Amino acid sequence: MGITDRQKEILGGAVEAYIRYAEPVSSQFLEDSYELGVSPATIRNELFELTLQGYLSQPYVSSGRVPTDKGYRFYVDEVLERGLGKPVVLEVRREAGDDAEFVYGLLQELSAFVSGLVLAYVGERQFLWKEGWERVLGEPEFAERSMMDNFLHFLRDVESGMGEVKMEQTLEVYIGGENPFSRVRDFSIMVAECRLPGSKKSIVALVGPKRMHYEKNLRALRSLNSMI
Repeated sequence: MGITDRQKEILGGAVEAYIRYAEPVSSQFLEDSYELGVSPATIRNELFELTLQGYLSQPYVSSGRVPTDKGYRFYVDEVLERGLGKPVVLEVRREAGDDAEFVYGLLQELSAFVSGLVLAYVGERQFLWKEGWERVLGEPEFAERSMMDNFLHFLRDVESGMGEVKMEQTLEVYIGGENPFSRVRDFSIMVAECRLPGSKKSIVALVGPKRMHYEKNLRALRSLNSMI
């Protein structure tokens, strides 16, 4: 069964609202926040259909909706299809003979712009930088200790697998259960292939909750090679 244009618009609004507020999204909120041109009752019916099709879930009876992995995947594919707009421009400058400081400065600026923990793997040196702990651990998902433990487990798996990752494209997005690194399914990871100074091939990844700012993060990673 396909998804209608109106359902696409409602689903996009629900995903964006959940990413922004980290609260289940109601039909009334969507009506108040988006110019959908239909009544809350119609929005409720469409949310019900989107839930039946697996794009949304309802944590408990009478609550709003939350995106599923399938809902996030549809949203990310739609973002990529319509284009990411202007590239991100970071202010870090590269000085001759200063590769390590340049990479560190680049990761610092990148982590200040994106949502997620930034990892950079330099293949020839077998070296891994991490930047942005405070930002990612400040997300509400990590109020639960079990999520923190799962994230650390997931991160260890990602770190051990980054040197072996085989990418079909220069930028990949793995949502929840799609990730090839770990059996932990609670997080998303974006992986970009680039050339950090002193390396023929490097990998930069953004790791965080599935409720990450996909469009902003994609813009930053897609612009990465032009910054180097």
